[in-house]
Amino acid sequence: MKSTPRVFAALAAGAAFAALSGCMAMDAKDASGTSNDLFPKPLGVAIIPLEQEFWSSFRYVEFDTTGGVFMRQELALHVAPKGKGIYGYAFEDTSRGILVAFRDFGGNRDSAGIYIVGRYHDTTMILDSQEVLWLPQVPKAGASWYTEPGRKTELVSLDTAIWTETLFAYENDPAAPVRLGFQRQPTLLFKETKDDTLTYYHFRRGVGCVAFERSVAGKLLASGSIISFYGRSRYSDHIVFD
Repeated sequence: MKSTPRVFAALAAGAAFAALSGCMAMDAKDASGTSNDLFPKPLGVAIIPLEQEFWSSFRYVEFDTTGGVFMRQELALHVAPKGKGIYGYAFEDTSRGILVAFRDFGGNRDSAGIYIVGRYHDTTMILDSQEVLWLPQVPKAGASWYTEPGRKTELVSLDTAIWTETLFAYENDPAAPVRLGFQRQPTLLFKETKDDTLTYYHFRRGVGCVAFERSVAGKLLASGSIISFYGRSRYSDHIVFD
């Protein structure tokens, strides 16, 4: 598998990496009250497909202080609706995680994106007094923002390709060819900085996070790469299993 700056992502903007939990969301209706396209074409395909429940699995590796492999395991990411356009986003433990929502503010390209709106634990949801932008829908090269005091996120690249196991063999996307059993994933590359902790993460539009990597004080801590996706591909109507 190939990656650019040793990347892969923790999707935990604003949440403790050790807990490995995160979140996202969205909902919309047309004038008749029927379901409508949640992501208008002027804004392009959503960074995370919050209009559906989906599961992703990652090949996850933790490293010790010498750089040796400390633990390998499969890590699950679950995104599920919580009502009123809000979605729960959680790694491994689905009983708790971040609450997120997609906001477009009437099609405003500059402020549209995925917002962190709160936290949940079991059936209890706690909404924040102020929603915070996590992932802009139309990010600009060189842009940066804060998801909480001291936690800075910035866009590194609008188009960074990595190779994963074949996830969407039938999507007919020329940007995601399959070669020798691997598939090219066109991604947006973000970097998050918090004190001496640095996280790189890749998001593919219509799929969400596909890879991440985190280091502390210059030492690699953990990395993950997607190995399966269960949900409706944004590029076709078929159901995708691993």
